[in-house]
Amino acid sequence: MGSLKLLNAVKASVVEPVKETKRGSMFVEALIGGKRVKALADTGATHNFMREGVAKALGLSINPTKGTIKSVNTTAKSVVGEAKSVPTQIGDWKGVVSFTVVPMDDYDIVLGLRWFGQVRACIIPYSDSLIILDHEKTSAIPAKRESEGKGMLSAMQFSRGLKTL
Repeated sequence: MGSLKLLNAVKASVVEPVKETKRGSMFVEALIGGKRVKALADTGATHNFMREGVAKALGLSINPTKGTIKSVNTTAKSVVGEAKSVPTQIGDWKGVVSFTVVPMDDYDIVLGLRWFGQVRACIIPYSDSLIILDHEKTSAIPAKRESEGKGMLSAMQFSRGLKTL
């Protein structure tokens, strides 16, 4: 039943077949702590992550937690903590999101499966959009692609490095 609801919500029509597959990671604009930020929409990440410097710049309260995170070809780094119940707005959707605060090099904010499950969201790569079905209200959020020109760690590799959260 959920799939039928999604198809009805999207109501898209196909104009022409795509000749070349779009490339790049998908980002959405979010309002966190009253400031606009760019968040990676990543269904391969198990948690929601935020770079330590961003959490501090936004003035978020960080609850210390134990654990480490390791990505490919790096040494394990300690998890800084968790920013719980952070007021967040993405498109029309407003709610609270908890983030695991970690030292990251490539991204400031990652919305992972915890957020996708919380708001009942899915990515529509063909239309570069994110659909949110939270509380019977459907929202279509435009997403922007960022080139994969630089070396990139896959979300699956990233999540495998997460330990004891």
